[in-house]
Amino acid sequence: MIFTAAMNFKAEGGGVPMAPAASACDGKLSFCEAAGIPKWRTFLCLPFLVAAKHTSIHGFSVTDAKDCTIRLSRPMVVHADGEYCGEVTEVHFHCLPGKLRVLK
Repeated sequence: MIFTAAMNFKAEGGGVPMAPAASACDGKLSFCEAAGIPKWRTFLCLPFLVAAKHTSIHGFSVTDAKDCTIRLSRPMVVHADGEYCGEVTEVHFHCLPGKLRVLK
């Protein structure tokens, strides 16, 4: 696994649309995963990720779920909204509907 991003909006804070079909109102998180991509190929994939065209590339997937637990064989760095949360071997994500009010 290269990364997994749990998203409740289409784009992350820097504007990269990792989950182009994500909805903040459906009670689910969109998980964008990248895995099985050779390191040399990751830079070639970056423009597709930025253009929200990565979902058709082998090695990327976007899945919607209310919750997800990821268990790893070795510790990986976890961050939330850019803040370092440590290195873990297990992390659980779940959606809390109605907990954040967004003004339009």
